[in-house]
Amino acid sequence: MALLEIADVAKPTARDPYRFTDPVVIGKGTRILVGGSAGCSVIATTELEGLGPSQREPARAPEDRRGSTGRAIEPATTSLGYWCPMHPEVQAEQPGTCERCAMALVNVRADLGRRYEWVVEARSGARAGRTTSLSLEVRERGSMTPVERFERLHEQDLHLFIVSEDHRQFDHVHPGRGLNGRFTLPWTPSQGGRYKLFGDFFPHGGAPQMLQHLLVVGGQGGRVPAASASSVTSEHTRSGVRARFEHGPAVSGETTRLTVALDDSKTGAAVQDLQPYLGSAGHLFAAPTDLDEGLHGHPEATGQSDPAHQTFEVRFPRAGRWNVWVQVKRRNAVLTFPFAVVVGPKA
Repeated sequence: MALLEIADVAKPTARDPYRFTDPVVIGKGTRILVGGSAGCSVIATTELEGLGPSQREPARAPEDRRGSTGRAIEPATTSLGYWCPMHPEVQAEQPGTCERCAMALVNVRADLGRRYEWVVEARSGARAGRTTSLSLEVRERGSMTPVERFERLHEQDLHLFIVSEDHRQFDHVHPGRGLNGRFTLPWTPSQGGRYKLFGDFFPHGGAPQMLQHLLVVGGQGGRVPAASASSVTSEHTRSGVRARFEHGPAVSGETTRLTVALDDSKTGAAVQDLQPYLGSAGHLFAAPTDLDEGLHGHPEATGQSDPAHQTFEVRFPRAGRWNVWVQVKRRNAVLTFPFAVVVGPKA
């Protein structure tokens, strides 16, 4: 479920946030902005006649996009130029890289009316301490047609984040695709209980997506973390690397700057031998205590040139405690540092 802001072109600062679970019709000239870790960015300007930003029609039944072969029919869309998948406000007329995160720009031919869902299965069930095979298939909602083409995001078709209910287990993994088009992955849950799966992908001809799935694992579970600020830790050490975490004022709906300094835990010197991890100096994932939402981001351009000092700009959509995981790569090993931010309500 995406958080959208509807802005009148005549009054671009007058925005009303809405949450849509079904298709809607929006007036001609209305700008559609999608909220994410980089803030709200213009995705499209509508060209429908007769409706203002505050008017809506009932949702229509999904259009059947299948041809006689059962394969999806590509819509007749117009190229919107080259965009950064993580920072849609960064756009160009020609191929290039994002000035903020150095990610390759993607030629966007977005049909924003497309909706997606996925089917997630744990074959033979899932139990704590046992390896199970996860199977994932992305489909177009309504037609149930499997999605066959994806734009690659940081070297992968799908980034899968798996978080246990107590936030103690965090996995950032990348399922492989078989000949049947399904993603598969061996996965071992460390404990029983509920896990939330977040799938981050960019379907060809669509727009970037973040889907969720709740998976119940058999066995003894952990305790859900409290939302108090007393448990927030600003420093962690992994494999000789110390990560120090700081952030500016954290208010819901506003951009928060998160900084991570990485140094040698013995000498205190800045770490100089970090390696690129999936085409970036680092990765960040954030989720609230109830795991109802997820944010995936990457460091700003300065973090790409100086990996030992990384800055992330995140817009938390609501108040409360958000757990944050920052990942970097050193000596061919991925290091994960967990932090937390207590976000205040917007005044």
